Amino acid sequence: MSGPVARPAMIRRRRVALVALLILACGVFIAATAGVYVRQIEQKALLTETIRASGWTAYQAKLEHVRSLAALELAARGPSADGLAEAALRLEILLSRLPLITASDEGDFLASLPGVPELAARMEAEVAAVADEVYTADFDEPGIRARIDGWRARIAAFEVPLQEMLQQTVAYNERLYRRENELSEATAILPLGSLVISGAILVGLLIVQVRRAEHGLDEMRAARAQAAENEASLRRMIEAAPVAFVVADPHTDAAVFINASAAALVADDPRDGAWRAAIGQCRRAVGARGALARRPADPSVPVTLRHPGGWLMSCTVLHSRIVWNGREQSLYALVETTRSRAAEREAMQASTLAAVGEMAAAIVHEINQPLATMKMASSNALALLDEGGPPEKLRPKLARIDAQVDRARRITDQIRRLVRRGDDRPHPPFSPPDAIELAVGAVAEQYQRAGIALALRVEDARGSLVSGDPTLFEQVLVNLLVNAHDAFGPPERRAPDTREPRVRVRARVEEGMLVVEVHDNAGGLPPEIAERLFEPFVTTKPAGEGTGLGLALSRKIVVDMGGRIGADTVAGGALFEVRLPLAAPARAAAA
Repeated sequence: MSGPVARPAMIRRRRVALVALLILACGVFIAATAGVYVRQIEQKALLTETIRASGWTAYQAKLEHVRSLAALELAARGPSADGLAEAALRLEILLSRLPLITASDEGDFLASLPGVPELAARMEAEVAAVADEVYTADFDEPGIRARIDGWRARIAAFEVPLQEMLQQTVAYNERLYRRENELSEATAILPLGSLVISGAILVGLLIVQVRRAEHGLDEMRAARAQAAENEASLRRMIEAAPVAFVVADPHTDAAVFINASAAALVADDPRDGAWRAAIGQCRRAVGARGALARRPADPSVPVTLRHPGGWLMSCTVLHSRIVWNGREQSLYALVETTRSRAAEREAMQASTLAAVGEMAAAIVHEINQPLATMKMASSNALALLDEGGPPEKLRPKLARIDAQVDRARRITDQIRRLVRRGDDRPHPPFSPPDAIELAVGAVAEQYQRAGIALALRVEDARGSLVSGDPTLFEQVLVNLLVNAHDAFGPPERRAPDTREPRVRVRARVEEGMLVVEVHDNAGGLPPEIAERLFEPFVTTKPAGEGTGLGLALSRKIVVDMGGRIGADTVAGGALFEVRLPLAAPARAAAA
C-alpha cells in the first residue's frame, strides 16, 4: 500500500524541484547579467537594473497569474487530488511573487506607480484566501467543480489590473531605455539579449506546463473512454441478466430501457402503456413502504402486476437510483414470485386447516347447541299439533327454530370464511375491527371450553381501514389466538394455584398505523427460541402437535401488507404486536 500512496507525493516533489531549478537558473542568469552592468557607469547600471528588475517582477507576477488560472482550469475539468495540489502550488508561487512588487528593494520602482501598492495588497490577500480554500478542499466532495470555477473567477479578476501594471512597466522602461541611450551610445544588445533569454526560458517553462496539461487531458479522455466501456459492459450484463431490470424516468414513469427478462414479463416495447402502469404500481408500492415509521429489514417490496395474458402475477421489486446516459433515473429489479406465493398460501391453508381441526370439537359443540334447541322446539310443535292446540302457540316454537338456524348459519359462515383461500387480486381497504371480531368469534367456543377468559377491545380502531386481503389478516389473528390458547395447555394439567388464564385482544390507531395486540398471561416466551420465533419450523409445542409454520407465514402476510409483527415477554405473558399502515383515507382522517 505504501508504494501507490508514495508515488504521487514523489511526482509532486519532482515537479517542485524542476520548477525551483528553472527559477534558480533564471535567477542566476539575471544576477550574472546584473553583475556585468554594475561595472558600467553608476547611472547607466542603475537604469539598466531598474529596467530589468521592474520588468521581471511585473512579468513574473503576470506569468504566475496565468499559470494559476491554467492550473485551476485543469483542476475544474477533471477534479483530482493531483489537480488540486498543482493548483495550490501555482497559487503559492504566485503568492511568493506579489511581495516583490512593493516589499523588496527591486520593487521600489513598481511601488511608485499609481495604484500598484493597493493592487498588490488586495491581490496578496485574495490569493492567500483562495490557496487556503484549495488546501482544505476534497476533490470528490459535492459541487467541487463549482467551487473551483469560483476560485478561478476570483483570481481572474486581477487579470486586467496586472496587464495595466505590466503595460505601465513597459512604458516606463521604454522611457528609461531612451534615457540610457542618451547617456551612452553603447548599444543595448546585452540587456535585450538578457530579456530575450529570460523570456525564452519562461516561454519554455510554459511550453512544458502546457505539454503536461495536454498529457493530463489525454489521460482524462482515456479515463472517460474506459468509463464508457465499463457502462457498455454493465449494460450488456443487465441485458443478459435473468432478472427483469427496468430503467424508468422517475417523473413520468416512462420506461427508458428494459432487458429481455422484463420484456417477457410485461411487454416487448418499453413504450407500451402496460409498462407505464406497471412502473407506476411499483413506484407507489416502494413509496408506501418508505412511508413507514421504521423501514423493514427486507428491502424488497411485494407488488401485484397484470400479465399480458390478462392474469395477475405476484412480484418482488427492488428500487434504486442510478445515472443512465448522463441522467438520474430509477432502476427497478422485478422477480416474479407467483409460484412461491402460491406455495405460501398452500402452507398457510394447511396451517389454518390444522387450526380448524384442533377446534373441531368446539365447532361440533357449537353446532349441536342450535340443533338440540331446534329439535326440542320442533318436537313441542308436533306435540301441540297432535293435541289440536291453537295455531298461535306454534309461532314461538317456529321463531325459536328460525333463530337457531340463523345462529348455525353464522357459525358455518365463520368457518367457511376462515378456511377460504387467499389470492393475489387487489382488495379494497377493509375494516380491521370487523376482521378481528370474526377471528375472535371463530375461537370463542374453544376458549370457553378451555376456561380461558377472552377480552376484546377494538373501539379505539373503529373507522380505520387497512389495505390487503381480509381473509389472510383473519388467519393471522386466528393463528395468534390458537397459539395463545395452546400456551396454557389442557385444564387438567394446570397447577391449582395458577392465576385465571386470560387473553386480551386490543386494537388501536397510533401515528398513522393500526396496532393489534394479543397478550396472554401463560408465562411468556422461552428465551432459547425468542429470537427465532418467526423462523419456519420453530415451535414451542410438543413434538407432533405443531408444524412451526404458523408464525412464519403470519409474518410473511403482515410484511406483504406493508407492516411488521413482533413478540416479547411482558407482565408474565407473551405479547404479540401487529402493526399495519392505514389506508390513505384513514391515515388522513387520523391526522
